[in-house]
Amino acid sequence: MRGLAILTVVLFATAAGAQEPALPKTCVCSPPQTALAKAVKIGDGLEIKLKLVKTEVKNVTKQIQVEKVKVVDGKQVKYTETQEVTVCVAKPVGWREVTLNHEKAPVFVHDMHGKSVAWDHVAKALAKETPVLISVEPVDPFYLQTMKPETLVIVGLPEAIYGPPLPSPIITTPPGGNPAAPIVPAPATKPPAPKP
Repeated sequence: MRGLAILTVVLFATAAGAQEPALPKTCVCSPPQTALAKAVKIGDGLEIKLKLVKTEVKNVTKQIQVEKVKVVDGKQVKYTETQEVTVCVAKPVGWREVTLNHEKAPVFVHDMHGKSVAWDHVAKALAKETPVLISVEPVDPFYLQTMKPETLVIVGLPEAIYGPPLPSPIITTPPGGNPAAPIVPAPATKPPAPKP
């Protein structure tokens, strides 16, 4: 009986000690992305050439198996049915090359512990094309857990890495109108004919 009581206490202590993993402290707007990088030391600075995967988004139709249930003779019977679905996929189509230069736009290089890495070390580590992580903001340690310890993290401005932002669509609302309703231009009118 005493053994059962000890086992109960141990199991309770184990369950109490098992906590949820810590959430990341920040939620990145765009998660870190893997790229290939090569660095060249220029004077006191550094130039980093990145190769990012270029993708093309398209709709693809696929056949999927869906499990369903029907009633046969009062009993529920499971069966599978093939359905056609359209999904949006991003397919790699090539490389997009970007050059980062700290003199033109701020570039920061960190190790996996978030410590700054000297340009000399970066140039040596990236003497040939090497996988790195790139981000537009400091990366929370949560997102680095599956990376190799020697992986470098390059943080730069979004415009420097991804190019200028795409222009937002301009929505014009007629006075007192519904912004969701399309604006239909008034038909062109002919000027009145001159009187003889």
